[in-house]
Amino acid sequence: MLLSNRAIRRISFIFFILFIGLFIGLSREAFCQELVWQPYIRVDSNELGERDQSPKVVITDQGSASAIWKKVTISGEFLLVRQIMPDITPADTITGPVSRIDNFSATSLDADNLVVCWQYGTENIHSRIYESTSDTWRESFTLPNSDQTVSMPFLHETIDGNVWLIYFHLKSTWTLICRQYVDLDGNGIPEFFSDPPQEIASLSSIPIAPPAATNDQDTLWVSWTERDILPSEQYRIKTSSRVQSIWSEPADVFQNPDPLTGLSIASQNLPDQTNRLWLVWTTEFENRTLEKQISVSHCENCDDSPDWTYPDFLPSQSLMNDHPTIVADNWGLVWIGWTSESGNRTIPDDDVIFGFWKDSDNNSEWEEILERNNPMINIGDDHSPFFAHDQKELLVSAWIQGSDVYAAIGNMRPDCPLSGFYPGLGEEVATQSFDFRCDFPPGPEELQKFAFFAFSDNVGETFISLYGENAVRVELGDNKSYSYRVQTLDSEELNSEWTSAMTFYVNSEQEPPLLTGDLTVDNLQEGVVDTNFPRFRWEVPTDADPLDDETTISFELQIDASFAFDSTDLLTFPIPEQRESYQISQGLPEDSQFFARLRAIDRTGLVSNWMPIVEFFVNRSNDAPTVGLLSPQGGEIFSGLTSIEWETSDSESDSLIVGLEVSLDDGDSWSQLPNVDERGISLSENRGDYAVDFNKYESSHQARIRITVTDFPGFASTIQTSGSFTISNQTFNCLPRVISPNSANNETQISFTLEKSADVSLKIYSLAGKLKRVLIQEQFFNNGSYTKRWDGRDADNGLVPPRPYLCVLSINDGEQINIQRIKILVTPK
Repeated sequence: MLLSNRAIRRISFIFFILFIGLFIGLSREAFCQELVWQPYIRVDSNELGERDQSPKVVITDQGSASAIWKKVTISGEFLLVRQIMPDITPADTITGPVSRIDNFSATSLDADNLVVCWQYGTENIHSRIYESTSDTWRESFTLPNSDQTVSMPFLHETIDGNVWLIYFHLKSTWTLICRQYVDLDGNGIPEFFSDPPQEIASLSSIPIAPPAATNDQDTLWVSWTERDILPSEQYRIKTSSRVQSIWSEPADVFQNPDPLTGLSIASQNLPDQTNRLWLVWTTEFENRTLEKQISVSHCENCDDSPDWTYPDFLPSQSLMNDHPTIVADNWGLVWIGWTSESGNRTIPDDDVIFGFWKDSDNNSEWEEILERNNPMINIGDDHSPFFAHDQKELLVSAWIQGSDVYAAIGNMRPDCPLSGFYPGLGEEVATQSFDFRCDFPPGPEELQKFAFFAFSDNVGETFISLYGENAVRVELGDNKSYSYRVQTLDSEELNSEWTSAMTFYVNSEQEPPLLTGDLTVDNLQEGVVDTNFPRFRWEVPTDADPLDDETTISFELQIDASFAFDSTDLLTFPIPEQRESYQISQGLPEDSQFFARLRAIDRTGLVSNWMPIVEFFVNRSNDAPTVGLLSPQGGEIFSGLTSIEWETSDSESDSLIVGLEVSLDDGDSWSQLPNVDERGISLSENRGDYAVDFNKYESSHQARIRITVTDFPGFASTIQTSGSFTISNQTFNCLPRVISPNSANNETQISFTLEKSADVSLKIYSLAGKLKRVLIQEQFFNNGSYTKRWDGRDADNGLVPPRPYLCVLSINDGEQINIQRIKILVTPK
């Protein structure tokens, strides 16, 4: 049948997918493996352009790969085979010419033999076996169907070398049957099927596509698709397993009212002993824009009742075919192949391979990837590629392109080295002659050697590139830092990605640090310093050892009144790394002569020589700082937010530390005020005032404030209020305390209560003390409760900027003045 011009113009693409399986127990930043395709091979052509079945690929235990396909000619139809790996051989005829070949299947048999089966329409199933020792094809059997219908034969070889024929046959209902090849003539090659056949399952409906099979060490798994008869019209995917000659009851994987077609199954036995089964099929959504979609499900440690996951529906573009295929290895990798129509993509035709990957922890979503390094393939419109995997690193694919049959061989790049690196990252090597080493990564690859690519950090240039099976001898310079990276190379001369660069150090002999220059004393004038706590300075030391620098070298400072540093009053100060100066923490006696010296200590404990001794004389009269308390001074009445104010001075301009205390019992007991005041300002930043909220304290008529100021040498001065003052928690409030103009909370109501008649002032200030609004100006009020409102406006009736403000109430009853403060927050309108 000739293809129409429209069909020829339809461009479809193959394929695939990398299921990223990180090796068990390993952690890495990136997955290093990559599938690399050799240029594809034109296997044969169909004279009539017939393309009703995909070609098959078989990889034997000996590592040879053969493509098997149906050739359509004027004379009839043929089954042909051609070895494509390790060498390409001429095509060989399996059978033909015949009028029509349907549903052919193939698999390996023993070490390097092949077995093929096919049928003519719904007639007998035929089989032939290729014997590699004699390089001949011979008849195996013909399975008679009598008055029964047989359909969709499928061949599968298990791990133990047994070959199974699985097919449907129809008596009164459809039944799924399996038969095993047996060696009846004793020539060592199984050639006939066991009799009687074993029944896997009795179908309650109609089979849709050929069955699929896979296996692990102990179990043979078979899956199939069937469609219920009316009225349910449900499509079902089912599986059954064979353990010790017994088939389990069929288990449902997925059901859907829309068609489920084209089924493929694969198994994995991962290094952590996890068994995983994978199923892939096509779901046709008849009522959606996307007509067909790849569906994937899996189960782990499957038993007679496997727990299959709800399918992932892969974004497979414009799917052209009902038969996706799946293969998997035992190291965590899974590939899926299909054909898709390119549509109106702007990417060049014929050079795109679609795939998907999924992390082996089963938590990642399937994602589309674009592989541009693979062969440019234009798949025929009707059939998916068929591909096989050798459980190591090879993936072989065959497909129909136009009227021709093509094949390609893909090889996995080896994985990155993961462990056993020597020298390790940051390691110091005590010899100039040593071996680069690392461990081969676990996995199926037949690795041959490592490539070590090294360069010097000191000059930034490549100085060596070496190859070896697991260790490479090098000679390097002493007292230098180097970096290297590693890649693995397999038997096909493919290489992995480079590892990250690892820096190490060569240091055959530890050397002490070196201090140069002089030790100096700050503010030394004519041999005299005016402080009991002098600061010493020196130059940054050097060290020939590559791991020793200013970040690893510490110091030791000694000060003594004896030039020999042998008195009983010798002072020794250990100084940490990364210092170029140090102020001693223990004061030196006044009017005394001293000598100081310094040495460096590296990370291994080696010490430098002492620096030249510096001589100095301490002559300073330390006076305590002075302090004056400005507010409170005694006799006041405070409530709410109140400011404590003071003045300090120090004749030597020493750094000062301020401490504040409050007493509620006229000085009998004191409580330390917090280091941070109500404005969030620390005492260490304060320059003379501190905000305290007296509403947090009990009312008292005997309150006092005490302030202590201490300079850096430790001299202190203390002062307190000359008389007691009153803390009064009278009723004074603002509600709400947060207002926003042009909103529901556009003003606050200020309330206060007078116990007796008094002159009252009520004013609004910024936190900086600037007057913003006078609400009451020294007005006389009788005793009682009063309210006043503020709408966030200043004296000019303009809205104040959004920020905190202080509402200050002053009450003068003729005997004392009571000042209370409340903070109000104005927010943007």
